[in-house]
Amino acid sequence: ILAVIMIFAILPVSTFATDGPAYIEPKLIMVSPNTYTVEPGDDLRLDIELYNSGEYEAEKIIATLYSDSTGMVLVDGKSFQEESSIGSEERETLRFDVEVNRNAPDGTYDMNLEVVYYDDYLKKEFTLDKIIHIRVIQEDNTPDLVVSRTDVMPSTTVNPGDPVVVGFE
Repeated sequence: ILAVIMIFAILPVSTFATDGPAYIEPKLIMVSPNTYTVEPGDDLRLDIELYNSGEYEAEKIIATLYSDSTGMVLVDGKSFQEESSIGSEERETLRFDVEVNRNAPDGTYDMNLEVVYYDDYLKKEFTLDKIIHIRVIQEDNTPDLVVSRTDVMPSTTVNPGDPVVVGFE
C-alpha cells in the first residue's frame, strides 16, 4: 500500500485528469477604427473590420448599426449586414453608409454597433457591442490674415540683399 501511495504522490496531477483540451469559442473583435472625423453634410462609408481571435468559427453573424440619438448622424440605407461565418484567425469587412446632417453642430456623435454571432458547436449566442464615434468639425473658411494694402519702402523694386521695409494695413 505504501508503494502505491508513493507512486500517486510522485506522478503529476495531469496524469489523472480526464478532461480533453479546452474548447476555445469564437471571439469576434473589431479591429477597424472606432472614430471618424467628418464635416456637416458629408456622406461616409464605414468599413467595420471584424477579426475572429477564437479557435472556432463564428456563424450566423448579424451586425446592426444604430443612428445616433440626436438624429444628426444617420445610417443611410441598410442598417444591418449579415455574414454566414468568419473562421478562426480570419477577417471580414462589413460596410455601412452614414449621412451627416448638413446642420450638425461641431461635436462627437455616437452610433451603436451590435454584432450578434453564434457557435453551432456550443449552441451559444455571443454579442459584441461597440460605439462608433463620429466627430463633426466644421471647416473654418475665415482667413487668418486679411491684407487690404501693402507698402514697400524705399521703392516697389527690391533687389536681392537690399534692405526693405514692408508695411501692412
